[in-house]
Amino acid sequence: MEGRALDRVARQGWAWMLPGFGLGFGVAGQEFLDADRVPFAVAGLVLGAAWQVLYRRDLVDRLIVPTVALCVGVGLTLVSGQEFVFDDETGSAESVLLYVGGVLAGLVLGEQLLRWQDRRAEELRLRAAPGPSPGSAPR
Repeated sequence: MEGRALDRVARQGWAWMLPGFGLGFGVAGQEFLDADRVPFAVAGLVLGAAWQVLYRRDLVDRLIVPTVALCVGVGLTLVSGQEFVFDDETGSAESVLLYVGGVLAGLVLGEQLLRWQDRRAEELRLRAAPGPSPGSAPR
């Protein structure tokens, strides 16, 4: 079934740490180096794509835990009557959102790259396969 990457053997089991380290370094960079917002989105895109390419998994299975955590956090915030605060002085909330969006886009782009490679390998395999001999066609 297309889109199902569960039958592949993982290349690198540690690849899940890439986005976490990137987020940690990015927040530190935002606070201490006064970095712009663009590097957050680019870093998220690159690290998300690397994560998917190094450790390919079905995206739905991969995103279940973060999605549930996000929904629980938003739900608790709504129930408690708290405000969503995105206008902090450091701009770290906006940068984190840009980074997470970049990671998600990178995951999708990485999966598209892997699917393209799979299609290309299948085409090459079919071209290299010997065709039926002229007298062996079923009648």
